[in-house]
Amino acid sequence: MQSPDGRPVDGAVVHSGLVGAQTDQQGNATLTVSAGRKDITVARIGFSPDTIRLLMPAGVDTTVIVTLRARGVLAPVVVTTARAERRLEDEPERVEVLSGEDVGEKTEMRPADLTVLLREMSGVRVQATSSPSGGAGVRIQGLRGQYTQLLSDGLPLYGADPGGLGLLEIPPLDLRQAEVIKGAATALYGPSALGGVLNLISRRPADEREVLLNRTSRSGTDGVLWLSKRLNDRWGYTLIGGVHRQGADGATDEWADEPNFKRGEVRPRLFWSGSGGASLFATVGAMAEDRTGRSPKGAADTASDAVVEGVNTRRSDAGLVWLLPVGGSGVLAVRSAASFEWRRRRWQAQTRELDGRTGSDALERDRHRTLFSEVSYSLARPRLAWLAGASVEQDGYRNADLPGFNYTFTTPSAFLQATISPSEWLSATASGRGDAHSRYGAICSPRVSALVRATRAWSARLSAGAGFFAPTPFSEESAGLELSRLVPPAGLRAERARTASLDLTGRRGPIEING
Repeated sequence: MQSPDGRPVDGAVVHSGLVGAQTDQQGNATLTVSAGRKDITVARIGFSPDTIRLLMPAGVDTTVIVTLRARGVLAPVVVTTARAERRLEDEPERVEVLSGEDVGEKTEMRPADLTVLLREMSGVRVQATSSPSGGAGVRIQGLRGQYTQLLSDGLPLYGADPGGLGLLEIPPLDLRQAEVIKGAATALYGPSALGGVLNLISRRPADEREVLLNRTSRSGTDGVLWLSKRLNDRWGYTLIGGVHRQGADGATDEWADEPNFKRGEVRPRLFWSGSGGASLFATVGAMAEDRTGRSPKGAADTASDAVVEGVNTRRSDAGLVWLLPVGGSGVLAVRSAASFEWRRRRWQAQTRELDGRTGSDALERDRHRTLFSEVSYSLARPRLAWLAGASVEQDGYRNADLPGFNYTFTTPSAFLQATISPSEWLSATASGRGDAHSRYGAICSPRVSALVRATRAWSARLSAGAGFFAPTPFSEESAGLELSRLVPPAGLRAERARTASLDLTGRRGPIEING
């Protein structure tokens, strides 16, 4: 396969009937077909598809050179959160996507965190969980933030975020797009995805560099550096590093409109692509933040004039994704991630006494650990694609001052997904997952989705699923409180949910309407 100027076209899908393959970096693909008259179709995003008819003789190798012509249209949006790489318009699962100029615009508005970016997505709400620290969670279709799984390139690099500060500690400058699946997605990503999934897709290597400097009228300062480089045809890297500071708001009352914080982060990513579609992605990250906020009398402690909350956070993580082609159209995938977070939280209740202040302190020192590994095998055919795999995830929490809240959840699981496309107007996906939770036992979670194209202008997506969640002491209600105010959990059962949704999409010219 080649372009009109003679350059090879990699990643093109070549198929004849149920036999298919993808071109490698040299533009070559091999099909094994029986003798007779055959129609061979070649398709690649960004090029006009082509079909040729050949009379294949028996016992003879045949070489065909196909020239694909580039199409003068915008490249389609490709999504991966539904466990398969497909164009957005072909995905049976309803996936909300924010990409392109929308990501760039929101990054310039708020370069320090994701809160402004996520507010633009339909059905997604950023809910404040703590007034002093500014903590926030992602609500999907109204479900509380603890039920939303936050991923980076499909990996749980940010852990379970017990303090509600995860969204405030991720700069968006290195994002290509954000993808959201609404509703119970345990069948896709395990018990942490009871309410839905937010997957942050990073930008890929290119010869680019950016420096963003930002100063707000509320004493906020941001400096972010983005480096991206393709070393050769196979290797490339990206690097994002930033420093952020939010000063005092200058108000004379007891309320801090903006929490004070100082933060620095760095995240390099390494990319490798081999022959035949093999690829490797590796990343490490580190972040350190000191945050302080204040709430007035009655906001958290009715016996005090003000409550000062301080949170010191240190986090490190690492992740790996390895894709290895097997046969003509199969892919073996290995994913692994580890996240470690240390927090020191303190609350100081201040009361006025004549010209001075007195107060009482509460201190909590904890650490959170998330370990994840997964192996899967997928096979893509023109009308049928399926995925099977197994994973194990461990979520551990340790509190040095309140050991009654410590827990360790280990969850091995197996999952299966199949997508069938019998015609151009109908495709459907069915997913099933079995989890053997170390505390709540064995639980099965199904999910089905269907895409129906009634006409060229109208399409409908129907999704339904069930899932479960392993309860912990951390929720939207407890995010801004000392754990000493809570009773250690005992005798709990797994939370369960069933969700269903119907989405309609209409297109007419440049206008698209979703309901």
